[in-house]
Amino acid sequence: MPLDGLNAMRRSATIGLILAVLITTSRGTSAQQQSLRAQLIGTWRYASVTDTHKDGSRVQSFGHNPSGIAIFQPNGLYAIVVTRRDLPKFAANSRLKGTAAENTAAMRGSLGHFGTYTVDEAHRTFTTRALGSTYPNIVGVDRKYIVASITRDEIVWVPLEATGGGKGRGVLRRVK
Repeated sequence: MPLDGLNAMRRSATIGLILAVLITTSRGTSAQQQSLRAQLIGTWRYASVTDTHKDGSRVQSFGHNPSGIAIFQPNGLYAIVVTRRDLPKFAANSRLKGTAAENTAAMRGSLGHFGTYTVDEAHRTFTTRALGSTYPNIVGVDRKYIVASITRDEIVWVPLEATGGGKGRGVLRRVK
């Protein structure tokens, strides 16, 4: 093969390699540079909810293996439901005929709310405003959460105000 042909092949191979590196690098970079809002959008399953009270005691409000889901839509709507897995069934087999003890257990062991959310990219927070909830006191109230960490598969958030004035921490994993 003539020397000019060999040099042309080397140049083509080098350019191809450089383009491949640039494409791979730009794909990795764009994934890492996604906005917090873009990373939050999707469906998440609860892994844990831990509340730390003012006295330092910790409690798993929804048990050690909560059942729950959080959905964040691109249009700014969200829905969150989380429950204890060990909630007792109602003896009357009707939610309208629960005993006082059954209703108390259900209320203490579950929380559901839905509404709108906004994201503050600069402060790495999101704020929910419930339009409806199983706990009526949060309807119409802005509730802010700090995103402590987020990856493609896991998010850790900390509500600025937790039950009883302590500190809360939720760990959720993306549903695939």
